[in-house]
Amino acid sequence: MDAYKKFTLQGKSKGLQRGSGGPREKGFYAAIGLSKSDYNALSNGIYDYYGNAVDEGWITQRQSETAYIKAQKKLLAGDYAKHSTDLHEMNFYQIETGDYSALIDSWKEVAEGVNPEDGTGFHWGPIKAGYRFTISKNQLSDSQIIFNRNNLGVSKISEIDSTGKLRGDSLEVRFSNKVSFAIGDALIADASTGPRNYTITFLPKGSRVNDWPSGINTAKEHIEIHTSNMSFSEVFERK
Repeated sequence: MDAYKKFTLQGKSKGLQRGSGGPREKGFYAAIGLSKSDYNALSNGIYDYYGNAVDEGWITQRQSETAYIKAQKKLLAGDYAKHSTDLHEMNFYQIETGDYSALIDSWKEVAEGVNPEDGTGFHWGPIKAGYRFTISKNQLSDSQIIFNRNNLGVSKISEIDSTGKLRGDSLEVRFSNKVSFAIGDALIADASTGPRNYTITFLPKGSRVNDWPSGINTAKEHIEIHTSNMSFSEVFERK
């Protein structure tokens, strides 16, 4: 904040790279514990400090680049938070960064649908598969797939071996691929894994999908998992 006042507000903007300043993901500011104005001030202060520090001869260009990246990572990790980052509702920014802790809770399956490929098309029906749905801080799974973020910072959807065979402490993975995210009123994670495509849709309170069956409580949060294999879909609701 001192750098923001000394450099940014004095028109001495000079740094390595400045963000676009465009709209952020749903929950971004809540996740890092800052208001939008405080985030912008800190981000600009970091940017301008390390740019001016080189010109002033305080540090070298290499030191500036290393310190700048470290400071930005701390900012995005919530290290400069001014209010609590303890979240209990769906947070798109956290999900994108591989932190599913705000989703840890009791969930129940409320809908299941499939296209039996008999000419009748897709339709919702009774819950038959009843896959076990689990969420931890670092992983989401419905016993068909695993959704997580690897050590390189890449979010992936991995298909679990259909036999459920174990390898070590985890289920054996058949196929795995990088996730593409789309953000709007819902957060959509999509990946082609081997011969199938999987889509996970995260829907906050007040959201619904138009073709859902009646009776789903839109006042609650939902996660829908869809696969291209017979268009199988399942909807889970936070209790």
